[in-house]
Amino acid sequence: MVWGASADCLRTSGIALVYSAAEYCAPVWLGSAHTNKVDVKLHETMRCISGTVKSTPVHWLPVLSHVAPPHLRRTQALKREVDKINKNPNLPVHREFCHPPPQRLASRNPPYAKAPSLSNFNISDRWKAEWSSATAEKGNLYPSDPTRKPRGFHLPRNTWCRLNRLRTGHGRCNYWQHKWGWKDSPLCECGEEEQTTDHIFRRCPLHSYPGPAEDLNALTPDAVSWLNDLKAVL
Repeated sequence: MVWGASADCLRTSGIALVYSAAEYCAPVWLGSAHTNKVDVKLHETMRCISGTVKSTPVHWLPVLSHVAPPHLRRTQALKREVDKINKNPNLPVHREFCHPPPQRLASRNPPYAKAPSLSNFNISDRWKAEWSSATAEKGNLYPSDPTRKPRGFHLPRNTWCRLNRLRTGHGRCNYWQHKWGWKDSPLCECGEEEQTTDHIFRRCPLHSYPGPAEDLNALTPDAVSWLNDLKAVL
């Protein structure tokens, strides 16, 4: 028995219903100091798609949702508009971008101020650079290319959530529930002092995967079967 929509269905729905509204006219307001309020809702959408918990580091969310980070999508949208403006000098806005007026307030960040730096902007290259510098956690479950669709999108919802919580190291295991104040102890059923996702996957005599860690990245039949049958809470 399976439950929940597929990751592909949730991703399509999220882009159509949430991103379409959140990115409306983004080239105009992408320099605002309040974009973080929009990003909060986009992060919630990506958590829904990826099945990750709230403590998951933000840089994981676009990778597992297969949606570029919000700030890069907004910059890409501005680049498209700038390219259109540069190709049509008859547009009234062309003069503003080619000959911007003096900036009177240092706190303002109008879109035409960003235009000169966008000529060589490439969203994939920028995303890869940010991903490589985001964290030092480059284990076996750490994808090297964030722009590629992660394996597992086709999995049932429950299995997909377990996979991504193992990838990120953040889940509903005893360690995290204790840290959130939901449980009195982080102890594992096997006696280990802390039941982390890494402990469940690699070392727990009751739950650990018997094969190499690379199997989980490759999603071999044995790895998928183990994820489906896993009794530990993730």
